[in-house]
Amino acid sequence: MSAPDLRLALLLLVGGLSAIMHPREAMALAAPVGATQAAWQEACDSSSHLRVMTRTARFETSRLQLDSAGVRFGPRTGRAAFIVVGEVRAPERRIEWAEVERIDRAHGSSIGRGAVTGLLIGGVLSGMTYAATASAFTVNDRGTLLTFASAFTAVCVATGALFGALSPEWAPIAQ
Repeated sequence: MSAPDLRLALLLLVGGLSAIMHPREAMALAAPVGATQAAWQEACDSSSHLRVMTRTARFETSRLQLDSAGVRFGPRTGRAAFIVVGEVRAPERRIEWAEVERIDRAHGSSIGRGAVTGLLIGGVLSGMTYAATASAFTVNDRGTLLTFASAFTAVCVATGALFGALSPEWAPIAQ
């Protein structure tokens, strides 16, 4: 590979990684009015897990209050520490509409996506291992190697499904 070809390949790689790491600029939400605000608030009230995305941060909470100025997070519920002296109240947090890019609600889990990801990872790693080492084993031992490869793939599927079960699917309320 010549030097210009290498530079072009490197440039394409860096450009591709940049596109993945920094996707298109998202637009801020316009402040909802009237029926739109009521519909968004109703969707927030009916969900127990919400996510607000801004350009620089992601906030997850159990309740949101929408108003004309922005989004308000209530103080956290529960204890602040093991030992608490007096009442500890966290201040409310407000994010202006100019900063909010989207509001999502959790529904269901990603168990299927996690299982498929585990299947792909386990299958590829098992296949590569089998292809690289099968010639070193006798015909009788290749069955054992296939058994271990299948068991490894099954463990990857189960692990992916577990991680998927712990990760919620997100549906947009406003974007």
